Amino acid sequence: MLQAQPNDSFLLYGIALEYQSASNFEKAGAYFEKLLAIYPGYLAAYYQAGLHYISVQKYEMAILTFKKGMEIAKLQKNDKTFSELLEIKENLEEDIS
Repeated sequence: MLQAQPNDSFLLYGIALEYQSASNFEKAGAYFEKLLAIYPGYLAAYYQAGLHYISVQKYEMAILTFKKGMEIAKLQKNDKTFSELLEIKENLEEDIS
């Protein structure tokens, strides 16, 4: 499927999640980065990409990813996702300080 539609947002997101759950962090990160480069408005990816960065101990990248997701959530008027991203960002900042 991916060969036929290499830039399909749903496929990129699903593959990133599959690699993440299989602990193939390098490939997961590459797919999250590709997805967000092509589809910066794909809001759900910011939470999962941030979790990916936490799993590889790239905490500053996780915080930046959550912040960017918060900006997108504001633009999309998605208060629920904004709150979720804010909460995880603040928890991470507290944990690493």
